[in-house]
Amino acid sequence: IDPVSGMETYRFWRADDASFTTGVVNSGAWGATSFNFAGLVHAQKYYYRVEARDRVFNVCSFSAEVFSTQDNVAPTVASYTDNVPDNNDPDWIYTRDKTVSFGPVSLTDDLSGVADVFIRVATDPTIPPPSPISQGWIGPAGTLTINLPTVTDADYVYACVQLKDNVGNLSGWYRSDGIRVDLTPPGPVSIIIDGGNAFTATTAVSLTLSAWDLNG
Repeated sequence: IDPVSGMETYRFWRADDASFTTGVVNSGAWGATSFNFAGLVHAQKYYYRVEARDRVFNVCSFSAEVFSTQDNVAPTVASYTDNVPDNNDPDWIYTRDKTVSFGPVSLTDDLSGVADVFIRVATDPTIPPPSPISQGWIGPAGTLTINLPTVTDADYVYACVQLKDNVGNLSGWYRSDGIRVDLTPPGPVSIIIDGGNAFTATTAVSLTLSAWDLNG
């Protein structure tokens, strides 16, 4: 703040080192209290400082420098899957109840770290599903176990996720390959003794079983 002539304007400086000897760029004309530097390179550490000028062109000394590492890249994941230990009833291809689990494979971010994962769970394989059964942020681990009371027998359930890092970079969508709901036992079941004969002359009894299941 200038107590006499007032009307301060500012010029911002950026460099690749704390001594401001390499990669030095400034904002050019004297201006307002903020400036956006364009073309910043991922994983590069940048140093910043500012100087101020009053109405009669008195210029102050530079501020102390501050620095940050540029993070332009969103988190990544090798896949998002229902092939997780919690889907063991009996496997990750089918579920015999309405509770399903999902998780990431090799979820990572190379700089600022994974901050959160947004999920949409649906019976629609569209990426992303426009009308999910459930959606929301589930935390940086990216795992979810959820009960879906509205799913019905033979439905496929899919999970689509987006990944966010600690500076706000948001990834594209990743989708699981789908787990099928099988709520109905096999049936009807019947057996035939020795071809349906009322009597048998042997001690060996042959049983023929037939059964049917909606999901195979």
